[in-house]
Amino acid sequence: MAEILGIKLNQFLAKYTHRKDGKLRLNERIDHACAMLSSDNTYCMVHAARPHQCRTYPFWDEILVNEFVWVLEQRTCPGINMGKIYTEQEILKINRDEDQAAGYDGSHDLEKNGASPPSKEDKT
Repeated sequence: MAEILGIKLNQFLAKYTHRKDGKLRLNERIDHACAMLSSDNTYCMVHAARPHQCRTYPFWDEILVNEFVWVLEQRTCPGINMGKIYTEQEILKINRDEDQAAGYDGSHDLEKNGASPPSKEDKT
């Protein structure tokens, strides 16, 4: 991520990360958006090197809990419902293949520029 931003690793770590529960985490902005989201909220500045947690977003359990929460999350993310529509099976595979809190190894590249929560039809 530092390389994409054109800064040294130590600068990146100091400016954009913190430790919580012994794990390295990306900082959030004052508005609670990710520090890697552009200032105009239209793109991720490090999309090609985003961590696992970002690769599985918005398919986190706490967001998929119901449609109301999904709609609330859509207000904070301009990409939700803008790209491919994923089936429940595809969402389960994404979450099974990716560890949401595994860290920043960049070993997978799931392209999901938007999504919809699983519909009732997908669950049958």
